[in-house]
Amino acid sequence: MKSIFWVLGGIGLGVVAAVLFSRTETGKEFFESVDAKARQLKDAVAEGYNERIEELRNGN
Repeated sequence: MKSIFWVLGGIGLGVVAAVLFSRTETGKEFFESVDAKARQLKDAVAEGYNERIEELRNGN
């Protein structure tokens, strides 16, 4: 039970720190960079998935 408390406390402190950091100019730039990279990854995965679906539909 004690370890659950520490894990939840750590998550809570991490969220608070992230929110406070995101309010700074450096934090905004950092999170915009992370967001852009995540979008690029999502787009690449979706493109690869769609290409593979087309390959399977065409029998290749």
